Amino acid sequence: MRQFGIVLTLVLWVTSCVAQTSTVSPAQLAIEYSVSVFKVFVYTTENDDVPYEGTCFVIHQVGPATNPTLYLMTAAHVLLGQNANDDTNLDQIKKICVSYSNNGNWEITKDEKGNFRGGSVFIPPKWSSFNHDFALLKVVRAGKPVKALPIAERNPKVNDGFTAFGFQLGSSIGTPINGTLQSPADVSEEPWFLADVNISPGNSGGPVFANDGVFALVEGRINKDGSVKALVPISLARHFLEDSIPGFRFHTAGHVVTREVTKPLSVDCLKTKLETVTLQVPISYGEELLSASVSFDKPRNLKSDQVNTVSIQGNIVTVEYEIVGPRVGRFGCPEGSAILKVTAKIRQILSQ
Repeated sequence: MRQFGIVLTLVLWVTSCVAQTSTVSPAQLAIEYSVSVFKVFVYTTENDDVPYEGTCFVIHQVGPATNPTLYLMTAAHVLLGQNANDDTNLDQIKKICVSYSNNGNWEITKDEKGNFRGGSVFIPPKWSSFNHDFALLKVVRAGKPVKALPIAERNPKVNDGFTAFGFQLGSSIGTPINGTLQSPADVSEEPWFLADVNISPGNSGGPVFANDGVFALVEGRINKDGSVKALVPISLARHFLEDSIPGFRFHTAGHVVTREVTKPLSVDCLKTKLETVTLQVPISYGEELLSASVSFDKPRNLKSDQVNTVSIQGNIVTVEYEIVGPRVGRFGCPEGSAILKVTAKIRQILSQ
């Protein structure tokens, strides 16, 4: 009887642990964080009577929990219009209203000198392409406790489910839209995901949830057939967010891989060579070069080598090095070459 009791206890304990580690669905996560998703109205010099409408959500907050400063993310075309281009700037905005209840709004307005009051507005320099269609609204002293939406650790795959949450045109009630991803983000064609369902205008700039957080924004500019199905990966906004929000770091660690690139170098006897070379590290869409170390694979009789500087810009590694060729041997100057080897660490932000 004692043995039976012990086995029964273990079975119950294991069952309890399994239940605790189950993940939530995108729809459940969207409902949980719906209190941090808001409708936004934008009045401009072009549409003073009928504002642009869209959706925004809390991406970051600082300060006291009951009266924080909020950073709200949305799409740039929500602020400037779906037919605007890179030449359209923030000067045309007169007022932005973010509705957080039936009777409550956060307002960002312009003063007589054209400066924003009540907050700030940020957009990327080249925003009109789909993969840069992002904007930030900074609301100072919001006076409302909210929580920032979690960012997904990695993108879902084709045929995975998602839930978008936003506000349809003319509606003050946020609604979830469930769907399935049709195609992955691909920089060679279209740098966004496609949904298998039509997403109504007004949801532009709204969050799209996987089961562990937000992985995309609704790109609400209408396609030629009148549909709205594009979802822009939020990871494309990483640098924009980090540059615009003091102290903000895009928390998705991603998967780090190592990749090597080599370059042969000619070697002359007893001659010192001081050169600067560049090597291109092959990276794919959604990857980021984090660091690079340099070493030499060399002939045994190479006299000396030294790496002076290593710099990284994008996926280009620039190396300044110095090598001294081998001594002249019994049979003259030996032929040979040194191999400059760059070992790069690459973070895969997007998973396909």
